[in-house]
Amino acid sequence: MTKYGGWISGILYINASVFQGSGFGSTAFTVNASDLKTLYSNNLLSKYADDMYLIVGSSRHDDIPAELDHISNWAASNK
Repeated sequence: MTKYGGWISGILYINASVFQGSGFGSTAFTVNASDLKTLYSNNLLSKYADDMYLIVGSSRHDDIPAELDHISNWAASNK
């Protein structure tokens, strides 16, 4: 549920992932995503709290579609 500008949204139940804003959330995310690695060792996946960044050097831009597919497949498998 979200409250903004006096309006309150409907309830949407979380059935997977990490609870937002919890003290345990960032640790749970780190544990959950610990097996997610880049396909290519020259690229970097930086994980923080409930977010991550894929960093690919400009000379390796051709890696991006495969890396994004890999992340998407991992996310689908791990809910």
